[in-house]
Amino acid sequence: MPMFILSVLAGAVCWVVAWKGPVLLKKLNTFVAPIFVIILIFLFAVVSMNYGWDTVLSAEPLAPFDDEWLNFLIAFELSMGAGFSWWPNMGGLAKLCKTTRAAYWPNVIGLVFAATLGTVMGVAASLLVSSPDPTAWMIPMGGLALGTAALILVIGADITACSVMLYNLGIGVKQVKSFLKLSWGKVTGLITIIAFVGMIWAEPLYDNFYIILGISSMSCAPIAMMQLVDYYAFRKKHISIRDAYNNSKSSKYYFWGGFNWVAIGVFAVSIVVYLLFFDPFTCVPQPLFKYCSATVAVCIFVAVAYYALGKLLLVKRGIGGFPDSAEKTDAATAGEK
Repeated sequence: MPMFILSVLAGAVCWVVAWKGPVLLKKLNTFVAPIFVIILIFLFAVVSMNYGWDTVLSAEPLAPFDDEWLNFLIAFELSMGAGFSWWPNMGGLAKLCKTTRAAYWPNVIGLVFAATLGTVMGVAASLLVSSPDPTAWMIPMGGLALGTAALILVIGADITACSVMLYNLGIGVKQVKSFLKLSWGKVTGLITIIAFVGMIWAEPLYDNFYIILGISSMSCAPIAMMQLVDYYAFRKKHISIRDAYNNSKSSKYYFWGGFNWVAIGVFAVSIVVYLLFFDPFTCVPQPLFKYCSATVAVCIFVAVAYYALGKLLLVKRGIGGFPDSAEKTDAATAGEK
């Protein structure tokens, strides 16, 4: 019961932060970034002085398969899931920046370098204590005082991360017609209530976190690849902001009834392709997985399939507001006049 109450309080704080919007998020991130660095330095110092990196490298893996190559691929696969899960949040945060540089470099530094270093330190600590749970190794490794302080810092960082995700979810939900008239506070509050319900199964969710990572990779990787092909190959890095926020039939991006059915079709098939390589629900690799990661296979498939079908069914037919199709449409209109 005390744990549930604390979780509800943490969720309430996340809601307040998301409700207040970007200004409060910016202020919190000013503190969270240095906090994250402090935690990494703390872990590095503890591992180096109390254990030594030789001990880490010689530690037995947790619940491994018999095949070392398979162990590496599964770790790589789940890491891809962790990375791709931040793809939507990167877009939500980037829209708050005034320049491309301000949107790009913090993500590269934070999600590539800092997150990778943090993962390395987390893996090292997990191997030394034989548990992936930070609450199980912070205090044993750093002592009661330092370990407790580190845990408090981790909680602060998690609250900020959850606030960012809640903010981005709120923006997405507000695009749905049924929620347009609801206030920002009610929309984010509704999402928070759903999260509270999920807390009932907090332990099972944490114990099966690998499933969430696998599903993130399976769902986010194809979307990311289609966006890259769409933006760089088809749109030549040009987006009409006015049309992006126009939900009517007059928008360049209306496609068919407001849906890009080519993208939806490619996405649906990509799920099947992913499952041919890896089952994220049971963390069981298929025979093909030994030769290629499921996420890598899906990325290649989606890039090729969406480019080919997009060229044939979208660009050449003048659907979707692509530069080539827009020029042809303008030329045809001018000819009729």
